[in-house]
Amino acid sequence: MKLLRTAALCLVLPVFISCEQVPSVGDESPELPEDAGDPSLSLVALSVSSLPETIYYARGQDFDSSGLLVEGKFINEMGVESSRPLNGPEDENPEYELLLLPPDMNLPGPKRVELRAGELSAAFPVLVSASDSVLESVTVTPPPGGLVLYLGESLNTAALDVRGIFKDKDKNTEEKKLGLFSVSGYDKEKRGVQAGTVSVNGKTAWFPLTVKVPASAKVSIATVVGTSLIFSGAKLYGHNTAFIKGQDLDMANAKFYVRLASNGTTYALLSGDGINPADATGFDKDKAGMQTVTLTLDDLKVPVEAYVTDIEPEVYFDYGFWRTPTEPTGMRHGMEGYHTVPGRPVVLSPVRVLIGYDRDNNDIGVSYVWTVSTVSGESPVVSESANKEFLTLTPQSTGRWNVSVTVTGRNFVDGTEISKSADAVVICDPAGTYTGTMDHEVRNFAPGQFTEGGLGAGWSLGTIGGYSYWSVSHRASYTIQGNAFGQGGDGEAGWVEAGIVWFQEDLNGNGLPDEVWYEVYAGTSSKSSVVTRRYSVTFFKADDADSKTNSGYGGQVHRDIYWADCKGRTGVISGGWPWAYGAPNYKGAWVTYTATLVDDDGEIKSENYNYTVPRDGGPYVDHGTDIIPVSRAVAADGSFVNPTAVRFVKVHTGIFKYGSVFGEISTEIASK
Repeated sequence: MKLLRTAALCLVLPVFISCEQVPSVGDESPELPEDAGDPSLSLVALSVSSLPETIYYARGQDFDSSGLLVEGKFINEMGVESSRPLNGPEDENPEYELLLLPPDMNLPGPKRVELRAGELSAAFPVLVSASDSVLESVTVTPPPGGLVLYLGESLNTAALDVRGIFKDKDKNTEEKKLGLFSVSGYDKEKRGVQAGTVSVNGKTAWFPLTVKVPASAKVSIATVVGTSLIFSGAKLYGHNTAFIKGQDLDMANAKFYVRLASNGTTYALLSGDGINPADATGFDKDKAGMQTVTLTLDDLKVPVEAYVTDIEPEVYFDYGFWRTPTEPTGMRHGMEGYHTVPGRPVVLSPVRVLIGYDRDNNDIGVSYVWTVSTVSGESPVVSESANKEFLTLTPQSTGRWNVSVTVTGRNFVDGTEISKSADAVVICDPAGTYTGTMDHEVRNFAPGQFTEGGLGAGWSLGTIGGYSYWSVSHRASYTIQGNAFGQGGDGEAGWVEAGIVWFQEDLNGNGLPDEVWYEVYAGTSSKSSVVTRRYSVTFFKADDADSKTNSGYGGQVHRDIYWADCKGRTGVISGGWPWAYGAPNYKGAWVTYTATLVDDDGEIKSENYNYTVPRDGGPYVDHGTDIIPVSRAVAADGSFVNPTAVRFVKVHTGIFKYGSVFGEISTEIASK
């Protein structure tokens, strides 16, 4: 700000405000205009937003404006008001000329220091002593019982007993009650005990105060979230009230979020910043299902719903189909295990749930121990990968073998070491050719906006893992069309709901999808931090209703469906339950999907999905019309297979994101 010296007693300096006008730290100024020189803005008032550091002076002491802050109130042509600081660097706000008129410091008594900008003025007081005594120290005493305020309540400084110790040149001391001082450290938007600070002449003293939530506060949002990934500052990006059974409701696993109104202003309270773990009661970590947790926030009690998922650490083999309470192994069509023929390798790797992973995609200290025993036939050729995550079993003749793996790693729930085992059967059949008609298709969609209310564009597979598979009669390649749209900066579609393609042979000729599924290699993406294969997510049905249609939204169904994944992340998806496609349909029912998850950045509750997943190493369904080559098929360890007798094709949703108004990211097949 530019200050002009127009008389001998006028000083040019930054602008300040009077004691009565000093706002608390929690006050928010209106949004400032981008251009201080905007001719449509008129300066209509001055105020002092911060007193200078020195308020009490000895007689004859020079006036010091250090610490003074002045604020201007503006109004535009539309009558909209705004405020911003006026004093600052000399090249800031050059069109405003501020004058400061200091008083006569040789005359004792209260003095008025005036500020002027054209016709506008503001003032603040200082006090000149009749002696040469100077302020040595300050004390402050809050009222009896302590200083207690409610959220949004302004601090009444008259309740503070502020005293100063003055000393003259002969070292005589005198205590005086002070009426002029600055107060900082009070945030009226922050619940809890705070430390306020009184400042006078560069001397400070602190005092405790407590900010409480009043019983009259109106709550608009109250939720508890399973991870902190849902927050950006104090903003809530969706809701997540799901937890893993056995986890404590502490700040490592949960964060409460309450938005409420008090004294005419809305406030956000978070765990660790307005809410403490001790504020929550009524949670039973060992009880699965919906629970009500009570938050006691001073004079206000807030009920919060939480869902505890009945998921535990485990290891299992993926047969390519969903797992349900009636089909806990994921086997279909009377399957007994993985079928193959002589000379065709079977590559096995288990799915791990809550073992070794953490929420940040770190995989810590996992080991594998395999055993293979012959039930019938000759011993197969068996080899393990270097880290033993994969086992390859190659039968040389027909037979049957039991395979077992024990996985040891860190238990995500409590951090202890844990070992879990899983068993599989490999069956070698004679090679054969199916002579019947292969014309069946099975759809096992995942929860999603169209799962109960409609199919969307073609076949909407729902969120991560939802799949459809069908029989085919040729080998070379397949055309699958998605519904990607828009245009990204790299030439790819701007909105891509990527689906992962799988092939299966029918080498034994029995017409059943009971052999090993091979993934069409999709490579990795430069925009994906992690591609997770053998990713597992379990969805839980929390209500009793068979369906809930919403006629106002195209008949789509919206219910809260809770989930927990193999890495310990939890959440809620709003959509339909896949009961119409064979999922169990009762309160507490669950369905587990196993999938390849691309773009796994850990933020699977994102509200926005405004970037594309490039192809890089291979095709994803949903880039318009895709040619899917059989030659890109790979086994679990990434080795290419080059199937010779493809008879089944499967596509599942490969992204776990929420797309704001577009709902969940769900692969939609327009044609095939």
